[in-house]
Amino acid sequence: MTIKSLTELKTYFELGDRPTEQQFEFLIDSFSVSSIGYQENIVPINQILCDSAIKIISSSGGSGNIFLISDPQIAQGVDGQKLILMGKNDSDIITLENNRGLQLIRNFECTSTSTIYLVYVHSKFKWVEVSRRDSLSDGTLLTVNDEGISLSSSVTSLNFIGANVSASNSIPGQVDIVVSGVSPDYVSHFNTSDGETNATINDFAVSSRNIASPVSEGLPYNIGSWIAGSQYNCINNSIISYSNIESFSILNNIDNTLTVNVYDANDTTILATHQVILTGNIDITLNNIRIQILNFTSDFTQYKADTIISININNIISTGGRFSIEIINDTITNGTFVKTQGPIFYDPNSNLSVLSGLSIVETPAMIVTKNISGVIYYTIGSNFTVNIADIDYLNDRSYPNTQIQIVGIEYGLPQLNLTGSDLTNWNNLYNDINDSYNKTNWEITSINFFTQSISANISSRAIDWINHGYINSTNTNILIDTYSNNNTGVFQDFRNEINRYQSDLVTSWNSSTNLSLIDSGNGLQLKNSQLIYPTEDFTIYNPTLGSQPDYSLSSGTKIYYSEFIHNGISHSNGRFQFGDYNITETNITNNDCIIEISLNGIDWFILNLLYPGGVISDGQGCRVNNGSYNLSLNNQIEFTFGTGKFTDATSGSSGWGLWYRISYADNVDGRNLNIGSFEIINWV
Repeated sequence: MTIKSLTELKTYFELGDRPTEQQFEFLIDSFSVSSIGYQENIVPINQILCDSAIKIISSSGGSGNIFLISDPQIAQGVDGQKLILMGKNDSDIITLENNRGLQLIRNFECTSTSTIYLVYVHSKFKWVEVSRRDSLSDGTLLTVNDEGISLSSSVTSLNFIGANVSASNSIPGQVDIVVSGVSPDYVSHFNTSDGETNATINDFAVSSRNIASPVSEGLPYNIGSWIAGSQYNCINNSIISYSNIESFSILNNIDNTLTVNVYDANDTTILATHQVILTGNIDITLNNIRIQILNFTSDFTQYKADTIISININNIISTGGRFSIEIINDTITNGTFVKTQGPIFYDPNSNLSVLSGLSIVETPAMIVTKNISGVIYYTIGSNFTVNIADIDYLNDRSYPNTQIQIVGIEYGLPQLNLTGSDLTNWNNLYNDINDSYNKTNWEITSINFFTQSISANISSRAIDWINHGYINSTNTNILIDTYSNNNTGVFQDFRNEINRYQSDLVTSWNSSTNLSLIDSGNGLQLKNSQLIYPTEDFTIYNPTLGSQPDYSLSSGTKIYYSEFIHNGISHSNGRFQFGDYNITETNITNNDCIIEISLNGIDWFILNLLYPGGVISDGQGCRVNNGSYNLSLNNQIEFTFGTGKFTDATSGSSGWGLWYRISYADNVDGRNLNIGSFEIINWV
């Protein structure tokens, strides 16, 4: 047994310290009642009278023994009552007789400088001497724990002194000793992160929406002090749920409570409430509020648990309206912890919006067109008139900023997001009806866009908690092309006919002319950035319904003439690359597609045939390295002009170029070929 001074014992509990197991043992060994404030009750043995708690029965005086036995009047004390005897002189010996109410474990000499301490233990119906730790025999009076682990079970009283040490009777039968700054690692209090967990509760998800004006306050819903038409937090869910991210702290399992309140639009009237005492796992529903306490378990000297709170707000305010939520955890002695959210607006969205009479037509004098291969297309800048004849039930209690969407994807038109102010006859009243919409300048803005459709339409829908289904306009046949020119001296993507020539290689191509009426009707068609054989009847399409060309009866080989130029640079060969095409090497071999080049427009060299070597003449092959460059391997075909021939200041239309012509045969394969782009990749 090791005895330490009070001064040293106190150092174990200074700010920031955590006593070790050995230090707690020193504390118990060094413990004495005289150190904890009962010194004023010491009664010298020669002052004990018959009416005192203990009476002297006999004394031999001098060095004789003094014998004490229990007096029937005082045999039973009050639980925890203390009695202190002090020796008269150095030779006094006090004996407390066993089994007579006053019980001393063994005889010992009590000098004038020593003291006998007794405590009454009600559970044992006897007085027990506690002068020294080694004088105890039953070992069940007091157990001292360190973080829940027993250090000693033979202690009857403890007192901790110092501003940094505090004790609390948090659990019946147990006193918790805490050194300031060295508190146990408890989980956090409700809706906080002040401990070892994040016990906060997230807000229920809301949406910022405009509140429709009720017919009158309470009819059919309350908005309180809110201003109709302004934005507030809203929900559409009929069930609201809350839960702690992690477990929260519960001080005890006797009287701690959790209360849920739902308030009306005035923020004071309680619409529904539910309170539970946190005694363990719970799952109780009351007043449309369900409280679940889960995973209830001890947390050092306290408790912890998880919670799920579900509120059936639709049953509480079935017609909707403004409300607020309050959740209170009252620990009685350790503070009150609160989670609030609100005010919030509940919108049951019982009436769905209705749209009817959607239409789209050209806006007169605001149409822009373009011609390609004799076909007329709408293009960038064309304007259309859109109309919705009737719109009902837009404002069902609450509504978003965008209430209606109109999409014109097939027209290349930008999406229209309409607010109430965009509509005719609209107001912010609950269930507003008989609105309409009209816009005359809905303009095509999509670039590099193409549409050829016999069922083009626009669509519209109401936007609410759940977006409604689309309604469509009447189907229309339309052609739209907004592709811009990407051609360069060595690249052609067939978006327009700026660099296209007629077969004389002098006359530029007229894109407005019907293909059957230009260059003997032998021209290939450009459509949707593709070089194709003309096979379709376009008379059924807007923008000039009935006056478009009909190419369905086209026949014979069709040809496209153009040139590539690399100014100031002479080339004796080159390598074509094809993009977005369906031509195969088989088509080249079978002459379904014939590709030819020329320096002077007279002598044409054929890429479908291999270069024979030396100087080549009109009609001979010019393809080289077909094993390394072909359509199957890398989309390329390499050519040569043969010995002694190259581009120069006289080649092409104005020097430094080559002519090329592409022909599609009038057969099944030829009529289905297409090339999306064509370029010389090694002329830089």
